[in-house]
Amino acid sequence: MNWFKDMAMLFGEWVIYMILALAIGIAIGWILRGISDKKSKDDNEASEQARPEVKDDLTVVKGIDKGLEASLNAKGINSYYDLAVIENGEVDKLESEFNLESDRIRNENWVPQAAQLHFEKYDLEIYDKVSVEAIYADAFEKQLAEANKGVRIEYVDDLKIISGVGPKLEKMLHEFGIKSFYQLSRLDNEGINALNEKIEFFPGRMERDNWIGQAKELHKKLHG
Repeated sequence: MNWFKDMAMLFGEWVIYMILALAIGIAIGWILRGISDKKSKDDNEASEQARPEVKDDLTVVKGIDKGLEASLNAKGINSYYDLAVIENGEVDKLESEFNLESDRIRNENWVPQAAQLHFEKYDLEIYDKVSVEAIYADAFEKQLAEANKGVRIEYVDDLKIISGVGPKLEKMLHEFGIKSFYQLSRLDNEGINALNEKIEFFPGRMERDNWIGQAKELHKKLHG
């Protein structure tokens, strides 16, 4: 009889523990669900904040003219954000529907350009939403794009301060997108060599004059 009583007590305790465990599990589940719902809500709000309600001038994107802008608008792509978040499959469809040569949108980097333009105009980074990777002709173009990503440069440095850079060479650097000591300082030797080939400058001159080192020091001195 005592044995039966002990077993009953053990069973009762087991049932209580199971009920407590179930209750704790349900409570934890509700807490985690609440956190997840809040995160989802915050993400949605951030996404809505990132998406502008106004219509952007898509012709600022290199490769897009008025005609292509009108075609994109007809597809509901009205802003830099809309263009930046399109996926690879959608790129193929657009090229087919617009009668564009294969991979033109990728080769001209419409999508990465749009993400950068969105940042520059709205001061909001959406690079993590970009799924169409950029294509670069060489190390210089890639490194310059990386230097510009998420950085607002609203000034033009006097590049002629750098030893070896005169007015003509400064103009050429501007044409290739380098307008600040910061941008030049972000290049490595591979990027410098590619830039050398573009402007057909004296081979090795940029390295001998230590343009990168000069640019780093000048940027630090003038811009902190």
